[in-house]
Amino acid sequence: MGLHGVLRLLFEQFSEPRVGHQFDVLLRYRANAVTTDGQQDSYGERENSQAEQESLMKHGVRRIARAAAALFDPCGIGSRGARSNGEPMRSLLTASVIGVSLYGASAPVAQVEAQPAVERRHVRFDIVTEHADLIAGETNLLGLRFTIEPKWHVYWRGRNDTGFPIAPEWKLPADWEAGELQWPAPHRYEAPGDILDHIYEEEVTLLLPIKVPEGAVGSRVTIPFTADWLACREACVFENGKASISLSVVSDESETRRGKGARSIETTRGRLPKKITGEEGEPKLEWRNGSLIVMETRPYEWIAFYPREDSIAVADPLENAKVKKDSLTLTPDRDAPGDGKRIIGMLEIRLPGEKPSLIYEVDSPLPEHEDDR
Repeated sequence: MGLHGVLRLLFEQFSEPRVGHQFDVLLRYRANAVTTDGQQDSYGERENSQAEQESLMKHGVRRIARAAAALFDPCGIGSRGARSNGEPMRSLLTASVIGVSLYGASAPVAQVEAQPAVERRHVRFDIVTEHADLIAGETNLLGLRFTIEPKWHVYWRGRNDTGFPIAPEWKLPADWEAGELQWPAPHRYEAPGDILDHIYEEEVTLLLPIKVPEGAVGSRVTIPFTADWLACREACVFENGKASISLSVVSDESETRRGKGARSIETTRGRLPKKITGEEGEPKLEWRNGSLIVMETRPYEWIAFYPREDSIAVADPLENAKVKKDSLTLTPDRDAPGDGKRIIGMLEIRLPGEKPSLIYEVDSPLPEHEDDR
């Protein structure tokens, strides 16, 4: 048995399935493995570059470090155990294990890396628009659309136990401005080993607001995009894509027509979060005894909270971040790694019948008063 096998058994012996799962995912990254069940793929083929493999390795280190944090608690070295100079020893031990496992690789893995595999593409990336042309002096919406092969998924920008979120980039003409990328609400994805991710399936369109200068009327521009993503089924594969769109700039909406991707953009709009303003009929948020309580008086099937990646961790999100009762209780995990001081994410309220869900934005700082803690 090689070093990787020994470390994998150690992870299992410490009864932390999440760490073992992360380790398995990283090994799949290293081997460029992908499960297709022998199906034909129409999403194209490409070969992993060395830079992409290095990117995967860096991502794997970060993800295993997060999952492995719990590994040392049974040894009494977690955030509630031994400390050195007031800081947890967890990071040092985690780094040691990961460093040995990644860079003390056995020969068979090195041989696989020397012959990069050709991967099938499981996600198609393109750009869609609300209108067939851009309107000068206004904020226009471009849609970054990801069409996902059945039974596969990609990741939202949330606190995920495994995959990393879609990472797009773009280049605009001078004096053009891009707003914040808008992400629709994801879905919870639970896997064996207490794994919880927040994902998209089938299709997702991210919205990019573009402010077009008034002086651009009459011009035609090409906007290039690139994106990286992790596509997963039973195994995961790193993919990326390039897309661009060429559009004319007109002075008024009456001079253009509906864009081909308008329906995808409308679907995303229906899954974007609204701000909680305190109006009648909205859910109520209240800090009580150190927890954020979400109260909803309307009939509903369930309430779920999707924590964003920059949110403080919530204790036991598998059990506590989705409920079918009168209120949702979110308790910050103050022992988790990171320096988050806010609960940030999305709240989805599933209404009875065929009614669309209600999606709300949550951004609540931890209380400063001892009574609220």
